[in-house]
Amino acid sequence: MIVNAQMGRRGLYRSRRFLVLPTTKTGEAEISGLLVGANDKFLTKNLNLGSAANLVKSSDAIFRGAIAKDVETSGEDIQLYLCKIDEKASKYLKEDNICGRFEICAEIKELMLKEGSLVFITGGRSVGKSKIMASIVQAIGKDQRTGDFKSEKQRAQTKVSVVLVDGRDEMNLVDALDQVAAGQAAGNVAQAVRALAMKHPQATNHTVLVLDEANLILNCSGKEAAATQRTLALFNAVVAHTKQRTMMSVVLVSPDEGLPYHLLDLGLNPDHIFSTLVISEPTPRESLDLLRNKFGVGEHLSNALVDCYGGNVYQMCKLLQGLPFKYTHPHVEINVFMGPSASISRALDAWLADGGAESEILQVLKELARTGFVPMRPGNKLARLLTRHNVCAFLTDDAVEYQVTKELRAKEAGLIPASQLMRVLIAKMVVKMQVS
Repeated sequence: MIVNAQMGRRGLYRSRRFLVLPTTKTGEAEISGLLVGANDKFLTKNLNLGSAANLVKSSDAIFRGAIAKDVETSGEDIQLYLCKIDEKASKYLKEDNICGRFEICAEIKELMLKEGSLVFITGGRSVGKSKIMASIVQAIGKDQRTGDFKSEKQRAQTKVSVVLVDGRDEMNLVDALDQVAAGQAAGNVAQAVRALAMKHPQATNHTVLVLDEANLILNCSGKEAAATQRTLALFNAVVAHTKQRTMMSVVLVSPDEGLPYHLLDLGLNPDHIFSTLVISEPTPRESLDLLRNKFGVGEHLSNALVDCYGGNVYQMCKLLQGLPFKYTHPHVEINVFMGPSASISRALDAWLADGGAESEILQVLKELARTGFVPMRPGNKLARLLTRHNVCAFLTDDAVEYQVTKELRAKEAGLIPASQLMRVLIAKMVVKMQVS
């Protein structure tokens, strides 16, 4: 996808409100108290580990109890209520929707338009990274109002060329770069990047290359010598045309939070990355607005969903799909998605197999679940392990994120859970380890 637009910047709204929230109840089971109402903007700073673990253990009873209370409150026919939710959630997944996160989109656009920048954007799986990047590319193409230029003539002459490449289709990368290179043959990916950088030699033009699923494009986990050499050539070409020559900007988008560590293992310097930004889930307020106003979900069920999933709209929709059948068949449990727990188990097994102390990793996991942030330096062995297994994202000192309160983080480097669901599942694991 190639979009041309006038270059410019948009001011960012940074005012934030920080909350420490009490425990609430849904149905007969206590849940973890991440929110108290529709106006909450942030998840709680301190999670009750026992309540969070119980949320996973008793999720079927919690969700069924929430549905019953919603129907009791509204007087609506339960089958009509559930069918309506099922239909709207299924429809939403088929559309190119983005829930909230306007500040994050503005921040990404700002970084994309900074000449010579190499940006790493990550975040948990299924939080909408690809959709957000596609929408920003489209927005740059439509935005004719932004731009701090000395004259109208300068503003008219300043164009931005954005190339969005999907790493899930390797041929798409070569084809797209060949096309942008105006037909020049690209013997390899690194040559294609060089050709792209040379397409707009004028100082007034700006080229942005967005590599979605960059972990696949860079093939950082490839063991073959050819794959390693390809990664070295591509990354070095990217650095040469961003940081060293400021001829273009490159955005690496990846669900693999451990990408910088993979680059380091290949002998590359991840410090070349100009900025790291973590795309978080929608806020509780944004998620509740979507569930209640778009899907018609009642207060109790929407609270329970956000309490567990945070703002992972994809997983909430998957749970809502087929709800009429699930609810009317008690043997079919309405359970929390447990997929991310496998990453926690693999990280724990790897740590213990390498001779690590269980008490050390337990303490870090406990703090991750409780507060959502653990200060840690990049070279820390546990930071590397948990990030490489996608249990956490690592925040450098100047990384941009919207999940941790500024008082808690204080601009320190450290770890945050890959998602709110991951945080809840970490709590369950910690409680289990403490009991055993």
